Amino acid sequence: MTDYEKMKKAYQASSKIMEKRMEKERPQDLEILKKVKESSTIIVAGTYDKVEMVLDLIKVPYVLIQTYDLDQITLNPEQILIINCPGSGISERGLQKIKEFVKLGGFLFTTDWALLHVLEKLFPDYLRYNETPTGDDCVRVEIVSKSKDNRFLEGLFEGQADPIWWLESSSYPIQILEKSKIKVLVTSREMMEKYGEPPIIILFE
Repeated sequence: MTDYEKMKKAYQASSKIMEKRMEKERPQDLEILKKVKESSTIIVAGTYDKVEMVLDLIKVPYVLIQTYDLDQITLNPEQILIINCPGSGISERGLQKIKEFVKLGGFLFTTDWALLHVLEKLFPDYLRYNETPTGDDCVRVEIVSKSKDNRFLEGLFEGQADPIWWLESSSYPIQILEKSKIKVLVTSREMMEKYGEPPIIILFE
């Protein structure tokens, strides 16, 4: 038996032990772990944003987990991982798991304060919070012309609308450090004038 086969056997044995223990002591946690494997969309619960409410309305199935569940679950790069604001409380192990997930092609979507608590920790050379929190404010936004056909913006702004973006009190402006690798999809001149950074929605590989 090779070392790899021994390791695989040990992992299988330990996973069965963990499953039996969780079945007895924490049946709800076990149910979450099983559902994660079957779902294409995983949402990390937040305090200030709740993307799951949107998915409920459009009847898209998902599994809702807590930050500490990231330590236990296995992420599949074919899944979508959504982290609601604030994104705080994720362990180093959880963060590394997310980073590996993204490296392998997994799609990560984050909102607001997760810029500081998740993205800045995982990709410090790419972007950061500029440390100028917004007020409870509304700013005019526009789609960057070369991004108009981007599939992530489909249905976001219709017709001749003059779109307004609501900034809850203490939203985090995005400072881009690696401009060659980050694509700005939606920007705001008002955001730049008031808070020092124009990006509203960004995308990067």
